[in-house]
Amino acid sequence: MTKAYGLVVVLLIAIFAVVAYSSGMFEGMFAAVGPHEGTPSYEGECDLPSAPTVTVDTADLYGGAAVTTKNAIRDVGAATFTEVAGAATFTADAGDKIEIVFGMGTDNDMDEPTGCKVEWTVPCKANPTVYASELCKDGANGGVIDDGVDTNLVVRAWDPEDGTVISDSAKIDMDNGDVFNIKTEWQGAFETDYGNRFTNCDNILVIHYNTSQYTRWKATDLNGVDYPAGAVPSTHTTAAGYTDKAFKVPVLKSNSLLAFYLVADASGSGKEPDGDESNVTVSLYDNTWFTNNDVSPAQVQCGVEDEDGTDIGSNGADSLTIQVAP
Repeated sequence: MTKAYGLVVVLLIAIFAVVAYSSGMFEGMFAAVGPHEGTPSYEGECDLPSAPTVTVDTADLYGGAAVTTKNAIRDVGAATFTEVAGAATFTADAGDKIEIVFGMGTDNDMDEPTGCKVEWTVPCKANPTVYASELCKDGANGGVIDDGVDTNLVVRAWDPEDGTVISDSAKIDMDNGDVFNIKTEWQGAFETDYGNRFTNCDNILVIHYNTSQYTRWKATDLNGVDYPAGAVPSTHTTAAGYTDKAFKVPVLKSNSLLAFYLVADASGSGKEPDGDESNVTVSLYDNTWFTNNDVSPAQVQCGVEDEDGTDIGSNGADSLTIQVAP
């Protein structure tokens, strides 16, 4: 072989090697070496020395420190949940699809900060973190939110005739033939919610009134549009001679104001509101997540009570009494 011929062969081999490398031709040949740790292999697998340990981060939506709360997790399609606290960890394989319900425990104890329900894929990373602040979004902010118990709410209603706040010392005076629009307000507490803003359910407002005293009561927005009818919770207390009407109303967010009209109708024949039996109680129930174990596999749903009729709100219902003068 002449030197010139040998040089041509060497050049051809070099050119072939460059082309083969750039096209990935050697990838399969050197597969036994394996991919770098923490990156997918050429087969789409994840090469980690052990299953990833996932940390659950439950930062507060309003910018505070991580909130201590229960969280329910399971593989998508699994029958049951496991409970993991905020800042705690669980082990899963990279690529696993996990269903996470922030703020829901396996015992349906909902006196917890509220969050969202999501499906999340475990990344190919040794110690990943699943962030409520990234998954539970409301506008630009994300995270879990402290729930507001009923004692944190401000509730008031005004007499439509003189504008005073209705109370035991300033009762509303109603007579047969009257139909009043009573302006009512429910105000949430600072940086807490009453009801879970991440569900597709509403809070439930229940009006409890004496049918011998009134033709009807209902709730409308400030434009006079009726609120949608809801279901009276099983835990709501009623009595003979009274009826209960339920309406769907929005969740109360931090400092938000739910302003609406209670329409009091005493126009029917013989309807004569008079004294304590004419007092009307208005109750507000807050919604959140619960696990319906009556279906298989168990399903996460939302409402103000679970499938067994147990109140799952923050602390029962908040209430307002419309005091009627004798």
